[in-house]
Amino acid sequence: MAVDIETLSSLLLAEHDGLVALASLLREEQRAVLDRKTDQLMPIVGRIEDLLTCVRQCQEKRATALKALIPEGEKPVSPGLAAMINLLPENLRAHPRSIAERVDVQMFLVHELAWQNQVLMSHSVHFLEQVLSPWLGQGSGSIYAQNGFVQKPGKRNALFQAVA
Repeated sequence: MAVDIETLSSLLLAEHDGLVALASLLREEQRAVLDRKTDQLMPIVGRIEDLLTCVRQCQEKRATALKALIPEGEKPVSPGLAAMINLLPENLRAHPRSIAERVDVQMFLVHELAWQNQVLMSHSVHFLEQVLSPWLGQGSGSIYAQNGFVQKPGKRNALFQAVA
């Protein structure tokens, strides 16, 4: 594949668009968790996984194109895509650099949202365990098994029997 600056720019734009869509889905996932709409979570997670696959493919194509354009032996001095663009010959940097900076910002946002969602879901599960443990007789143990399903209690307490 012949790589030129237009190809690199289009690959960067595709990656940026994928990251924007991913950030939107992560916000949707966050709203579903906060609103306790658990029935909406699995479809959202499926769409996130599909979009992650597309973004990874864009990143692989972009990395290949960038490698073809960067002079051999050059290494970036700092992390991030914008630093990689700085390794391009001077006359090719301007347009891809602005797109790469936007990609870096979106990547940071996606990482932040994913981390927030992980913490939010972890706290939701912990809260649910605390609420359900008196009825399920689990004591201080976890309600959820390693596979994510609710564990079957050994002996049900009197409070659970009264509710059932």
